[in-house]
Amino acid sequence: MLKSKAGKILFVFLLLLTGTVLFLFMRYCYRTSQYNKEVHTVGIEEKTEGMQITFARRKGGTNLWKQDTVDGRELTGEIFELCAANYSTIAVSGWTARITVEKECFLNNAWNGTVEVHQFRDGSERKQELDLNSIDPGALQLECLETEPLILIRLEPGDYLIYHPNADKGESSIPEMECAVRDSRVGFLFYHEGDLEFPKVEAEYYLHRKLSQGREFMCFVLLLAFWLVFITASVFRSYYTKFIQNQLAMRELLMTESLMVFSNFVDAKDSYTSGHSKRVALYSRMIAEELGMSENECKNVYYIALMHDCGKCKIPDEILNKPSKLTKEEFEVIKSHTTEGAKMLEGFSFIEGFPQGALCHHEKYDGSGYPNGLKGEEIPFIGRLICVADSYDAMASKRIYRDALSQDTIREEFTKNSGKQFDPQIVEVFLRLLDQERFKNVQLLC
Repeated sequence: MLKSKAGKILFVFLLLLTGTVLFLFMRYCYRTSQYNKEVHTVGIEEKTEGMQITFARRKGGTNLWKQDTVDGRELTGEIFELCAANYSTIAVSGWTARITVEKECFLNNAWNGTVEVHQFRDGSERKQELDLNSIDPGALQLECLETEPLILIRLEPGDYLIYHPNADKGESSIPEMECAVRDSRVGFLFYHEGDLEFPKVEAEYYLHRKLSQGREFMCFVLLLAFWLVFITASVFRSYYTKFIQNQLAMRELLMTESLMVFSNFVDAKDSYTSGHSKRVALYSRMIAEELGMSENECKNVYYIALMHDCGKCKIPDEILNKPSKLTKEEFEVIKSHTTEGAKMLEGFSFIEGFPQGALCHHEKYDGSGYPNGLKGEEIPFIGRLICVADSYDAMASKRIYRDALSQDTIREEFTKNSGKQFDPQIVEVFLRLLDQERFKNVQLLC
């Protein structure tokens, strides 16, 4: 009787769980579909989710196309390049670009796709979409000049072009950014007198997010895994009870320790510290890799560096975010974030020496640092390493009281303070990293 009742309860539970997962997954699919239908816009040099665009004279090669005399005027042909770049981890699709004219010029050609030309004459609008690589002069409905062998479409202030990328050549979609930014480049040939600029250019586009790219997708994967594990455990519970109990106990211990650390860290209110900590962690891991440390050691360095400033959550906001110079007493409070952070991390035994990153990252190689005034190799290695990464990010980041320092200035600071503030061996490795592209990309990732 009990087994039958327990079986029914288990069946109902599994049925409800399955229905809930299916409902949530269908809702997630719908929301992703709606997201993919949203139209996004971006102007020149604007930073937005997904695309960034530029429109400027083509660099390198032959840019001055030709000089010709038309209607008694000497016109210069010049190539302008439209670059549509995808800076996101989501693919861009169905993009178009609108180019507004602010000075009289003549359009002769555009690479790859088609151009929709809008002319405004005598209170009316003329509109025609053209493939400028194969124009039929007899089909033109726009105001233009025909001068052998050129066909020049006249554009006056207020006229505009809409560029439609060539889908057959894969131009209308820009893949998501992986190791490098993906982009699509288009050339336009204009004839004009004097200088020519196009300050008003904007693009419309869609972001095509795959189902597997959403955060919620991992929740569904975990729920499915839980469902399969639950079914398997129910069928084979008599054989695997002890094994499952041991695994659950181990996971529970790891989760308990992790939650203790993060529950303290979540209370931190300094928004700058979050971004700063991630960058310092990435820099620290790169230094560890350059020093030849093992993959597991590099991961541990990353995790320790990620928590190096967790003690700042104990610092009052009015001191931590004070824009003016700190008093001596206030600076002593700031300095306490090292010892407070170490106390918070004492219970984290999953990685050996975890508190040392928080405690020692402000110790200096010549013994003038804090909190304990350690000198040279008395300072734990992880503290010396994080000190370099932490100092670099402080110099390279914009602060309330100053702009970010240049790379040359930063390099001079590290060279000058090698053996004083910083471990010379780590500085030597770090200076090599400064020139590497992956190091420069950290600011983009954070």
